[in-house]
Amino acid sequence: MAKSKQIPAIDCDGPAQTGITLVLNWRFEEMCKLRSRALDWSTPDGVHDMRVASRRLRGALKDFMPYLPKRRVAGCQEQIRTIAKALGRVRDYDVEIMTLEEIAGKAPAEFSSGILRFVESRQVAREEARAKVLLPLAPDLLEQLRIRFSAALEGLSSQKRKGAKQKQPAATLTYRQVARAVIINRLEDIGRFSESLYHPLKVKPLHEMRISAKTLRYALELFGHCWGPSLSSVAKKVAELQSSLGKLHDCDVWIKGFGNAATHQVPAVDSEYRATAVWLLGHFLKLRSKHVGKALAQWSDWEADEVSAQLRQTILSESSAASLTIHTRV
Repeated sequence: MAKSKQIPAIDCDGPAQTGITLVLNWRFEEMCKLRSRALDWSTPDGVHDMRVASRRLRGALKDFMPYLPKRRVAGCQEQIRTIAKALGRVRDYDVEIMTLEEIAGKAPAEFSSGILRFVESRQVAREEARAKVLLPLAPDLLEQLRIRFSAALEGLSSQKRKGAKQKQPAATLTYRQVARAVIINRLEDIGRFSESLYHPLKVKPLHEMRISAKTLRYALELFGHCWGPSLSSVAKKVAELQSSLGKLHDCDVWIKGFGNAATHQVPAVDSEYRATAVWLLGHFLKLRSKHVGKALAQWSDWEADEVSAQLRQTILSESSAASLTIHTRV
């Protein structure tokens, strides 16, 4: 995954609206600068990087939404979501193709050709997805979005001067106070969804936990500098958990897809197709169990080390130089 660059010149004890405006402008430009790379089909890295940048932008918008002029931001948010979805379709096919090609090289000989048939169908679908991504990434549409997005953020910084009767909370808060509230909310989310690990056959709650881990990680990356390098160890733990949950989610998608393929009642579906689908279904069922076990172990360590409590204590400290020590068991 593309690493997030540190956003410069944020005063954590300065006005929240100043920091919010800087972050959102930075994240927006970070995404747009990757357009050319995303449209370079010679490598899948560009699409991946721009998709991650769009996720970070959407994550920051979600974090700051209570402090933004919602009506002015809503239209921009929808267009950014459209961009992210279009990039996501291409990226999903890239990953599926690479995964199946790798499996084909290791699978029993009688299934290799069948797996490559699944690869070919996804290559066709990827070409369609690539064609559809061109519209939301059209230069004129991105420029229009930039203008509207910038205007919406100007509305945030000028709201206090306009003398609105109901001020946005950001007008009276520091950036650190907003950061603290966001991290605590994200911690509560991941704690709430963690129960899904003890009911691993329920797919949707596990998916929600994966999302909560991702948003917590993005928040720690974004706000970590307000408490020094001490939060980086927590961000690393969250990234590891997110990775396991992500692989688990991928298995759930594969299992559903190949389960449907194995029971597809169409005359054109031959015996090789069905046999390959059944073999792949078994492969991902076994792999899923492995990732469930790993995610459960990671969360057990998290709870045993009281990471959430230590993180909460650190960010609630009045000292910006507060340290966080994660105790690991031998």
